[in-house]
Amino acid sequence: MPGVSEKVLTTRLRELEAAGLVERTSDGGSPPAVTYRLTAEAAELAPALQVLYDWGQRRADRDGVVVEPVS
Repeated sequence: MPGVSEKVLTTRLRELEAAGLVERTSDGGSPPAVTYRLTAEAAELAPALQVLYDWGQRRADRDGVVVEPVS
């Protein structure tokens, strides 16, 4: 998510975790390496999100908008 502050990202991830959509894991190191992954319930949203992505891509193509992946 380009341009998002660490504070906002942390807040949103905590909200998603509380809603049961992401799982947080930590390796216990110092500092800990933290990873997030979708829960099985959230993964069920993948087909719907793919449809939205495809629609957005078609619209961008039609309007001549270049959508570049963020690295």
